[in-house]
Amino acid sequence: MPRILIPKNATDEFLILFKADVSQLEALINLLNSAKATSPRSPGTLSKIVDILNISVEDAYDVVMLVDFISKQKEISNINDDEFISEIKGFIEKSANEDALKNMANKTLEQALLNLFGKKPIAELAKKKEKLETGLLKTVTNIEGTCELRPVFNIERSHIVDKVITVITRLTLEDDRDKEDSLIFQLNSESLKKLKEFIEITNKKIEIMQKEITAVEPKQ
Repeated sequence: MPRILIPKNATDEFLILFKADVSQLEALINLLNSAKATSPRSPGTLSKIVDILNISVEDAYDVVMLVDFISKQKEISNINDDEFISEIKGFIEKSANEDALKNMANKTLEQALLNLFGKKPIAELAKKKEKLETGLLKTVTNIEGTCELRPVFNIERSHIVDKVITVITRLTLEDDRDKEDSLIFQLNSESLKKLKEFIEITNKKIEIMQKEITAVEPKQ
């Protein structure tokens, strides 16, 4: 009984991988195992996969989904490399695609596929860092502001005697499930000064923390 569950409709995605040359697969592996691959289904990453494999955006998305799905199964099942390749080849043989079947005998391609469906420590570490940055709380992803000049009328409201300047500020917040929310509030010159002081103090703290932990080598 197969230990890896492969969707019946995954034939096209596997054929794309099996018909790719080793240099293309290595470029794909390097991309998916990079610090920038925390969101492999992002437009930027998909665009790079399109260029690497010379495929459509839709096919690139399907390939990423397949790699993620099979990689998780390979890790959970703890299947050895020979068994894994055997099950993949068995699936490809059913497709009867000549190019893919011919490439199945390429040992270098086999190793590239094992790397593609194997662990990706750099990307996993980047994801861990990203999760720690967001934590369990919502994170500010965008800040917008509009300055307003508000007139102050006299008691009789017959003419303007003064003015007040405020800043209407909108924070866009995002949680770890990419759900957005907004917080709208206003600032005056005094609160802006306090905010500036807070930012300066916090930046200094961050700089100190970064210097203090530079000696710590990242471990995979």
